[in-house]
Amino acid sequence: MSDQERKARSIDRRWFLQGLGVATATGLAGCGSSSDGSGDENSGGNESPGENENLGEKVPPIDIEYWSNLATVTNFSESVLPGFKKDIEEAIDHEVNVKPVEFSSQVDNVINDTRSHQLSFWVHFNVPDRLDPQEMTRRYSIDWAGTTGRDNPPQFANCEYTDLAVGQESAKTETEREEMVHNAHSILSEELATIPVVPNLEISAVNTDTVDATPGGAGLGPINPSGYIKTTPKGKDTLVVNIDANFVQTLNYPTIGSSNVQSWWNQLTHSGLTMYDENYELKNILAKSIEVSNEGRTITAELKDATFHNGDPITSEDVKFTFEQLSNNPGSYSMAGQPPYESIEIIDDRTTEFNFSEPFLAMKTKTMARWGIFHKETWVNGGGDKNPEDFEFDPFVGSGPFTVENFQAGQSIELSPHDDHPVFSPDHNLFFRVYQDQTSMVEAFLSDEVDYITGVSPGSIDRITGQKENSEIISETGFLPYLLYPQTSFAPMKFREMRKAIGTAINRDKANQLGYNGRSEPAMFSTPLMENHPYRPSEDTLTKFTDDPQGDSEAARKALTDAGWGWDSNGNLRYPSDADLSARWPKESVPQPEDFPCIDGEGNYKE
Repeated sequence: MSDQERKARSIDRRWFLQGLGVATATGLAGCGSSSDGSGDENSGGNESPGENENLGEKVPPIDIEYWSNLATVTNFSESVLPGFKKDIEEAIDHEVNVKPVEFSSQVDNVINDTRSHQLSFWVHFNVPDRLDPQEMTRRYSIDWAGTTGRDNPPQFANCEYTDLAVGQESAKTETEREEMVHNAHSILSEELATIPVVPNLEISAVNTDTVDATPGGAGLGPINPSGYIKTTPKGKDTLVVNIDANFVQTLNYPTIGSSNVQSWWNQLTHSGLTMYDENYELKNILAKSIEVSNEGRTITAELKDATFHNGDPITSEDVKFTFEQLSNNPGSYSMAGQPPYESIEIIDDRTTEFNFSEPFLAMKTKTMARWGIFHKETWVNGGGDKNPEDFEFDPFVGSGPFTVENFQAGQSIELSPHDDHPVFSPDHNLFFRVYQDQTSMVEAFLSDEVDYITGVSPGSIDRITGQKENSEIISETGFLPYLLYPQTSFAPMKFREMRKAIGTAINRDKANQLGYNGRSEPAMFSTPLMENHPYRPSEDTLTKFTDDPQGDSEAARKALTDAGWGWDSNGNLRYPSDADLSARWPKESVPQPEDFPCIDGEGNYKE
């Protein structure tokens, strides 16, 4: 990095700290914070409310945590959060602190219910299998709240919602399942458990002299492996693209705990029975047909004529091995899930029958779409069946349209076409190179070292278009958002009126301009499913924060005053005098059955 670039980045960082205010800048420097999760988590103090005796205890400062080490995500967060701080403080006259926290630590704060913050700023990546509603519905269930080891980001706890979220897993028909999902998300929306900002964009920069791009509706990034298959180089046989180091940690990719990573490996070097294409449509890939019977308790898959990279035919034995391997090793494959298998039966060489203890329609639309088929012999010979975390390919044998030619962990990977794939016939090699940061990635693109780059930050767009005439910026609106998650398990975010005030106050239009150069759209409804998600409910069943994308300070303040909140003579925001400030369950614990009858004493859902 040049001295000029270092200086520019230093100035940007100082601007960010100044935007957060002196108190928060001190916290960012490691000199403390207004709330560390210790002491009374529900109270901001017991000083006298002054002349207004109808007010209760003082509200503590609101802390917003964001992921501090995720490149583009961090850049976006640091672009918009100073504005949100200002919006909220001006609307409700109350202190807000913004706290950078390393990604895994922040997620741990949620999973372990540490109550280190009142709001967290997240993004959900547009991974194709999330087009199935399972993950983005089930995660908000009550048995995922508290210290369950699962990430229910808003710590949302509602039995009516959970009944539907669990019920959709075993719906007998797609119509029944869709109705349950819609009803569940209507409840989540009514409770204002999510505060979306804008849909997550997929932004890429393409060298139009060297690339014939075919993005479809999903863009060109890792969440759309079809883009790498169908986008071809001009006048050469290798397409050079950037890749994040997380994608090339190891060839034993099922052990990597990332939906993005799984999608990339399972659709490029492996192929599944089904997959979502570049337009988010579910297609059969290795499957010739998939039939659902026995009221959703039996799913039968027939294979096309296809081969692995070493020429062996893909058989039902490999299909059975793949899904049993994933199901039998949840500790090694954190993203595998646990379908309710009763058995997986081999009918003949090309036909596999999946039998379930209850209907499981997500097998076709999620599980089969997520996982490519493993070559059983390679995995068994390498000891992967007994020691999955120690498995090493020798050689690499996959089932997808590309095979691995060269792999340098954390640095690069080279793929070449597999000539006998039943659906895809790529005409080029792929070379993925890791760049350490946005600056080096953009420099490589401007220097013609790479044909196109993905994960482009909005701040890099002007530089690219200004310095490279033969460039095209491709941005596609995602089906999942950037959003604020209120911690609904304790005060003040346990109160719907506070969540309403926050969601009404923020200026989404400005966030879109600062974070995406105006390329996205404000997300005005409380729902994690954006307009192009196939399972999003109709707008008349969703709750809208405000009609004004620039925020409505007056309405935000009114949401609190109408519920009895107010400000004392010193300007301190206070709860209503009769507000129940007790947490909905103890810190670092789980919801309890006396308050939530749909669970047992350990927080498990009771059907």
